[in-house]
Amino acid sequence: MSTYKKRNEFVVTLYNNQHTSNDNEDIDLIRFCKSPKSRKEITEYLDIKTTSFVTKEYIQPLVDAGKLKLTIPDKPKSKNQKYYSD
Repeated sequence: MSTYKKRNEFVVTLYNNQHTSNDNEDIDLIRFCKSPKSRKEITEYLDIKTTSFVTKEYIQPLVDAGKLKLTIPDKPKSKNQKYYSD
């Protein structure tokens, strides 16, 4: 890739630090969700700052795998949504 610099321009390189949860984290989260928990409660439990990150990297993979269920399955993005495990 050639690099041409123009006046009044600069280049920023952003690296994607992909996170993958491990089995122990998943098991702990599943146990935590024995009673329904909100996204915020799960985020605080995991001690992570952004709810969207927790939803994407932790909650949704467990929902997709059938390990977490939604209290309002017809409205997955509801602000009142909670997640629970059997």
